[in-house]
Amino acid sequence: MSAILSEGEGYAILAAGALVVDRSSPSGSKAPADMIGKLMSVSAGSTQAKVMGWGADNQLPNYRETLVADNNIVPSLLATRRNITLGRGLMAYREEINAEGEEKMIRVKMPAEAKAFFETVDIDDYLATQCRNLMFHAAYPTEFIRDKSGKVKKMRALHCRHVRLGEQDSRGKVREMYWKGLWGKKRAGSGVETADQPAQRLPMYLADKKQPKFGLWVVDDLLCNDEYYPIPYWWGSEEWIKLANQIPLFHLANLEHGFSMRWHIEVPKDYFLNAKAIEQISDADEKKKAIDAATSKKRQFLTKLNETLQGLANAGKTVVTEYDVDKAVGKDYPGIKITPMSYDMKDKALIDLFDASNAANMSAQGVHPTLANIQTQGKLSSGSEIRNAFLMYVAINTPLPRRLLLKAINLVKRENEWPEDIYFGFKDMLLTTLDEDKSGVKETSEPPE
Repeated sequence: MSAILSEGEGYAILAAGALVVDRSSPSGSKAPADMIGKLMSVSAGSTQAKVMGWGADNQLPNYRETLVADNNIVPSLLATRRNITLGRGLMAYREEINAEGEEKMIRVKMPAEAKAFFETVDIDDYLATQCRNLMFHAAYPTEFIRDKSGKVKKMRALHCRHVRLGEQDSRGKVREMYWKGLWGKKRAGSGVETADQPAQRLPMYLADKKQPKFGLWVVDDLLCNDEYYPIPYWWGSEEWIKLANQIPLFHLANLEHGFSMRWHIEVPKDYFLNAKAIEQISDADEKKKAIDAATSKKRQFLTKLNETLQGLANAGKTVVTEYDVDKAVGKDYPGIKITPMSYDMKDKALIDLFDASNAANMSAQGVHPTLANIQTQGKLSSGSEIRNAFLMYVAINTPLPRRLLLKAINLVKRENEWPEDIYFGFKDMLLTTLDEDKSGVKETSEPPE
């Protein structure tokens, strides 16, 4: 039996290059039992707290990020979404309405207090982390700390994989969340277990109280089946991601452990050594000399054959052999035959399946192929197509994520009493034609709705 190179829930890759799938137990089923967590007790300092697990084994965020990290295309798609959403960074603006009732955005200098705060918290790093959380898990948690005067002096981006929500109260509200470096043991198969560590409690934001420390849990709840944790809309492509992750491993195992013979060379058994002639030699020394001479001729032949066919320099060479014909019976005398062996190492069916998985993942992420930098057969993307795809993505797919990302910043604006007529948004770099701008780009911006 072939050695197993890699295996998981419902599949195994053998050393011979075979991919074996157990269809009796579908891998990674997204049934509610697998997606919905359970309430559990955790140590929170000197007390015990009830926390809702994220996924059946409380490791869904870790599993999701690990699965994507093993893929060749989904990380790039997520990065494209993140980069377009964040644009060229944060900006400040005022709104004006002209005589015709049209709203106009006026870019302004960042207020000094806001600028100082953003520099303190490293706003670019904060937004990059929270946008990542939002793209991966459709949620992001933030920790806020006030100074003695009651103003927010710091906000920190927390990673979803480190945060779990407390139990809902009688009104269905979550009043706290808990931070922990690692929530118990990792998903089945990792074999890694860690000692339990206390979770740090973080109360949720209350507008009518001056909490010294508090948290904000922002979600895109388009999909949610447990009233605690949202499901990112692209998560329906989980099986496609798994499939795409296995195909390269299959090909790698095929190359490392498979056979790749190119020629079938047939030589008559007595071509170099005539057994009947050898049997007629009675002298042992003469017989040995005949056998050695035949063996030497065979080695010389194989050496010359390798010199003719082997290596890059000999690619495409033609081999010419001669044979005799017994005219009396109309048959060929036995001779050397060289037959090329054809084997498709690419396995077209799997390559087509891989292309299909790429298309499925692009569709799930909502990224146009021209923006995903993925080759489409028989078609090259034009500059105008790329420009239009970018404009459509900015117009359709960035407004809501940007509004969600600005929730934490707008909370600080209210709490710290920054000017009410100053708003925050994201700068964009839009592609133009060269007759519009010699550089081909211009900076613009679009306020949140």
